[in-house]
Amino acid sequence: MGHVDDPRGTVLVAGGNREALERALPGVTVLDQATAAQESDTPNAAVTYVAMGLIIAFCAISVVNTLTMSTMDRTRELALLLKVGTTRRQAARMLRAETVTATTISVLIGTAISLVTLVAFSTGTTGSSMPHVPPHTYLTVVAAVATLALAATAISARFTLRGAGK
Repeated sequence: MGHVDDPRGTVLVAGGNREALERALPGVTVLDQATAAQESDTPNAAVTYVAMGLIIAFCAISVVNTLTMSTMDRTRELALLLKVGTTRRQAARMLRAETVTATTISVLIGTAISLVTLVAFSTGTTGSSMPHVPPHTYLTVVAAVATLALAATAISARFTLRGAGK
């Protein structure tokens, strides 16, 4: 099947004999999977990885900034909770629970939205409506996001609760 995202018009063939394919398709280069993967690496791959790294860094900074600002904006609310008898540990646990809830909802909504896009892209490029998403990559991204969110909330909560208790 031809891929629309490959300007060279690559055709993927599963099984068969390499020599028979070369005889049947004169003038066509027949490559095994490993060689084809090496040759398909774009010369600008490094630029793509740098750009992706910058996008991820920007998103991480945005998440940390948003969570820090929302936590520190609640200084009065947290001070009131501390005055009525809530311990710092209980307030921190409450903020952690809120972060876990928000992260879970965000992951579910983000997964649903990206699946819509991936299904459309997969259908257009491969003819299959089932996109290939490696489970370990997905879980790594979710774990990194959850860790980042919890760390940002915990650090800002620590400073906010210290200031709110005075």
